[in-house]
Amino acid sequence: MTATRQEHENWTAAGSDVAAKNTYSSIRRALAEVSQRRDIEVFLQGSYANATNIRNDSDVDIVVMTRQTFQGATERLSPAAQDQYHALPEARFTRDDLRREVTSALVTYYGAGRVHERNKCIKVDKAPGYVDADVVPSLQYRWYRTPGSGLHGDFVEGIAIHPLRGGRIINFPKEHIANGQAKNSVCSGRYKESVRQVKRLRNRAVDEGRLRDGVAPGYLLECMVYNVPTDRFVSDDSDRLSSVILWLKHANRSGFLSCDRIHRLFKTDPGNFSVESAQLIIDALWDAY
Repeated sequence: MTATRQEHENWTAAGSDVAAKNTYSSIRRALAEVSQRRDIEVFLQGSYANATNIRNDSDVDIVVMTRQTFQGATERLSPAAQDQYHALPEARFTRDDLRREVTSALVTYYGAGRVHERNKCIKVDKAPGYVDADVVPSLQYRWYRTPGSGLHGDFVEGIAIHPLRGGRIINFPKEHIANGQAKNSVCSGRYKESVRQVKRLRNRAVDEGRLRDGVAPGYLLECMVYNVPTDRFVSDDSDRLSSVILWLKHANRSGFLSCDRIHRLFKTDPGNFSVESAQLIIDALWDAY
């Protein structure tokens, strides 16, 4: 069953973020002491940070990034800066230390029964008026804007996540947020509305059996919509959703950027998404429209 024009309009609305805000504030309080002692910044990433959340977004992603220890894109450094980087003393505060201290602080604040180790994060179970939190310990990561840069030259600040299993993951959540805000501005506030529409259309496609649950994560959908040209974000809600999906259906997606504008969505993004799976997702969205 296809959606109605009224549903297309209703799908633009953001989900409530009160419980997410409560959770974020609570996590910050839990980590206040270790944050100050270890030069840590605590900030949001994901749908709540990007204002693309819908009702079904039931947890909040919270980055815990230390600047006391950093890693960098050494291939973009000058030869002299590369020598400097490799001559730096071994870190006295390691990624394992960070995870251990963050976990300890969360257990002290919430109790061991609500805190659980996960591969990429530390999960804190929700309480009434709150949502589940995925707390992500990470090191500062420096992606140097200019090849041949100096060690402390101009860089984009990202995060380096070291899972318990698997290799290092590099993300740039602050760039993602800033670029989404800029896109939304040039699209007269319609970009983020469109992302929420597409996420709800995805839910419709799953309910109708057109898509398997979990194959079209919100991050992938948001990045795909980010690549849609500005002129496709027309004022009418139903026409805009159609325009966005139709453009994606016929676009050459091989050159798509992730929202951070550093990763290539289907080549270097850590999500390991494929053009082929994206085509299946978009076809299902179009059929559900």
